[in-house]
Amino acid sequence: MERLTLDPDARCNQLYPYHRNPRVVAGGPTTSAVLKCQLQPLRKSGYGVRFTAEQWDRLRTVFPDGVCDWSKPDVGQRPLAGTWIRF
Repeated sequence: MERLTLDPDARCNQLYPYHRNPRVVAGGPTTSAVLKCQLQPLRKSGYGVRFTAEQWDRLRTVFPDGVCDWSKPDVGQRPLAGTWIRF
């Protein structure tokens, strides 16, 4: 068994290529388990590129409350109650 990875050289990805989606490209998880992310404020240093004043203003207009902080659990997420959950 092989863990899910974005490494194109991984055996599983060679057999079944993983196509990235906007969430993964933005730094999100490969799972769809996050329904509503916690937000963090916009920081110019967080992008690794230089913004023009116009670009930065546009980003702030599009995301006035901030952007997803993928390092935190989603809003309202709680740990499982135990290992063997029954439904």
